[in-house]
Amino acid sequence: MYMPSFDLTNRNAIVTGGSRNMGRSYALALAGAGANVAILDLPEREEDAASVGAEIRAAGQSCCFIPVDIQDMEAIQQAVSAAVDQLGNLHVLINNAGKTDDTPSTAMDYAPEALDDHYRVMVRGTFFMTQAVGRHMIDREIAGSIVNIASRVGQQVQPNSPGYSICKAAVIHMSRVMAQELGPYGIRVNAIGPGSIPRPDLDATSESEVRRPTKVRFLMGRPLEFDDLAGTALYLASDASEMITGQFIIADGGLGLRPAY
Repeated sequence: MYMPSFDLTNRNAIVTGGSRNMGRSYALALAGAGANVAILDLPEREEDAASVGAEIRAAGQSCCFIPVDIQDMEAIQQAVSAAVDQLGNLHVLINNAGKTDDTPSTAMDYAPEALDDHYRVMVRGTFFMTQAVGRHMIDREIAGSIVNIASRVGQQVQPNSPGYSICKAAVIHMSRVMAQELGPYGIRVNAIGPGSIPRPDLDATSESEVRRPTKVRFLMGRPLEFDDLAGTALYLASDASEMITGQFIIADGGLGLRPAY
């Protein structure tokens, strides 16, 4: 009887923004399935990345931290090359890095620089990370998996957060475009749409109900947590989803299914 495999033994992965929060959960989940992990994050996240790396090494896998700002195209290519040098051929990319804070504003009052800030990281950065790793996979004839972290608000309209919402919508469509182009090479590209996750570092100052949702708004009876997204990412990274590409999976604990009236 055929059983789908989630095993990532002898595979190497990159997780951008992998030093904390959701990225940390992705990195640990991949390592738990047998993958070696390169954490790409901003230089100031080195201490956080070291903590994640220690857990990964304790689980018997290799891990390296590569400081990079994905707004820098040249730095992206250098970081991917460094990951290959330290781990070997790449099989998985999780594009998790993003700008999660937004300026509460209507679209009519939204500032150009606020939109540019989101675009440079989440759209441009994600695109060129995918390009760099995609080229590596094509050149090495690797049937890999690329997972982009979008958001449910990239599909479900959310007021007063235009930059974040618009850029996450772009990530969803980018995933389809890349899936179509990379599919003939055996490379799959999918996107995950997390729901709102309460964050202690934001909730104290946030005025948005979306940034600090209560458990009442989740159909599953409790707020979403970072680790709740790890299983979806592992599924998409592994051979268990070998015929899944160009798809957008919302993982929000039923948040988007609450009654409209």
